[in-house]
Amino acid sequence: MKVFAYPPGENWIVDRITSEFNQNTKHELANTPNDADTIMLFAPWCWDQYRPVWLTEKKFVMMLHHIVPHKFNHSEFIKRDYYVDHYIVPNEHTLKFIRKLTIKPITQICYWLNPELWSQANKTTAKAKVQFECSNKSTFDKTYSLLGCSLAKKFVIGSFQRDTEGSDLKTPKLEKGPDIFVDTILNIRNNIDKEIVVLLGGWRRQYVIDRLREANIKYIYFEQPPVGILNIMYNACDLYIVGSRFEGGPQAILECAYNNIPVISTDVGIARDILHKDCVLDLPNEFIQPTEEHITFAKQNVDKVLVSNQVTKIDEILNNV
Repeated sequence: MKVFAYPPGENWIVDRITSEFNQNTKHELANTPNDADTIMLFAPWCWDQYRPVWLTEKKFVMMLHHIVPHKFNHSEFIKRDYYVDHYIVPNEHTLKFIRKLTIKPITQICYWLNPELWSQANKTTAKAKVQFECSNKSTFDKTYSLLGCSLAKKFVIGSFQRDTEGSDLKTPKLEKGPDIFVDTILNIRNNIDKEIVVLLGGWRRQYVIDRLREANIKYIYFEQPPVGILNIMYNACDLYIVGSRFEGGPQAILECAYNNIPVISTDVGIARDILHKDCVLDLPNEFIQPTEEHITFAKQNVDKVLVSNQVTKIDEILNNV
């Protein structure tokens, strides 16, 4: 069987997912949709780039990610659903939402982690490396810092995502929960005896930065760190917070768990599949500092969803679609 899976070219996580699928699938890869027996689409918003004749004559398998109900386009889904032979979803939240809208087969397969990209590092060394890179502003596209002190004895909280809408740099992207994230930090500040420093990564963090400044909380922001530096950033964290209202993953849960980084999350995406139930919280009202038991629990779960294992599951679907 020949499979065509083409990355959307958006410099986003779906490009990496598509590339890693292509590297690990046991199926022969087609050079064009026309040459394929099956089209595997990881970016559903790109479906209309494919000719209707391809979608009707070939098997068409689509991954759906997170669903934001008030933004969901039902008419677009109905048009697309006509062509789809099988859906793959990363979490139970998406499965339950889509199950009400289609009779097509749906399989839940958690996102995967590529162990070649991530590794654990000494926390003290990682904090020193982050601080060094922060002073070397030519390293990244944008670096902002209100640090002015050593990270060594600080409580470092991480968040590497996007949190404002594309229309401007001020309107919070509420499904990503930037307000919940900052409110949780304010709650934590009252419950620990160390000074907090927030380590930020990803595009469009202006909403969080503005609120951190208002609260007089120190932060470091790397807008587009390469994966190697992002790995060090994870390892510098004493805690990672996912405050989202809707998620497909996020990948950060897998990446933190693999690196043995303490992480707490709202009940979104894959949180309940990877994290200990004690770490899936009603943020910002609840807070725990994950224990070694919690960290080990998450690491054991993420070891079950490494890239080779999860791509094998997709290959099996493609064999039977």
